[in-house]
Amino acid sequence: LDQTLVVNTTVFYQEITDYIANRFVFDEVQTRVNNDGNNVYITAIGNVPEISAKGIELDIAYNINNTSIRLSGAYNDSRYEDFKEAGKPLELGGTNTPYYDISGRRLPGVGPTSFNAFVEHTWSFANKREIFANANYNYTSSYLTDPALSRYSKVDSYGLTDIGVGYGTSDEKFQISLVVKNLFDEEYGYQPLWNIAIPSTPRWAGVTISGKL
Repeated sequence: LDQTLVVNTTVFYQEITDYIANRFVFDEVQTRVNNDGNNVYITAIGNVPEISAKGIELDIAYNINNTSIRLSGAYNDSRYEDFKEAGKPLELGGTNTPYYDISGRRLPGVGPTSFNAFVEHTWSFANKREIFANANYNYTSSYLTDPALSRYSKVDSYGLTDIGVGYGTSDEKFQISLVVKNLFDEEYGYQPLWNIAIPSTPRWAGVTISGKL
């Protein structure tokens, strides 16, 4: 298409051994100190025998008639393949089970599916002046944030929309833009632990000015 379309893709599979994470281990010293017939277990940093990550990434860019369109997305299935001694989440803290087997569960911190869509149009004028407008939408699927995979650390899926309009020179030596982030004031805060809350960034509008010599 006269070099107006670019498509890049990656298919990946990776295995990692001795992955560093929180583990639940027997505390021999504290067990001796207590001397009450009960074993003591604590959470400590250790090695997970094996994890895997597999998925696909896709990036598409299309430029025609002063309009740029970009679509990108990924599916990332990252799991603990062998992890029988995980640190217990708080909701299991009172159980007698010494270890928490999370083999086969997804790793925390990232949603398996994400994609981004961006579009921008530019109106050019004399003397290399231009006006541009753009919009961006970013989506992330649900995931857990707690390394122990507490069900209370779930972040629901969400999408953020940003827009902007601006004026500048075609060589980008000067640009001024009005931008609005999180246009629809999407709430995506989460609670990684029972006593910690991470709020989302509310909708905000501002002006950006950039230039280069």
